[in-house]
Amino acid sequence: MPVVDLIPPDQVWVCAHCSTRIRTKGHGTTTPLHECSAHGGFRLPMLAEGERGDLRLVEREDYVGTEDVQVDADGRPIMRAELTREDGHTDVWAYAPTAHAGGRAH
Repeated sequence: MPVVDLIPPDQVWVCAHCSTRIRTKGHGTTTPLHECSAHGGFRLPMLAEGERGDLRLVEREDYVGTEDVQVDADGRPIMRAELTREDGHTDVWAYAPTAHAGGRAH
């Protein structure tokens, strides 16, 4: 009878732009995010070790006004990150404006 390994192997994830490396159990379906020091602290996706891909930050094209949006090191508002993997699949992460609430005393 063949032996079946029920413990999933570790998956190592790397960032192509900074030195961040993390290890997770199993392959899973969720790509981990990290605060990338090379991109001003944006939470960006990582690649499985050995995988290649192209990461692009897309600037917001509409009027920002008084909305609290995430900006890059040059002060440009970023609306999404696109990760195109070597197999042609593209993953997209959107950065929505931050909501604020206020109150007043009666």
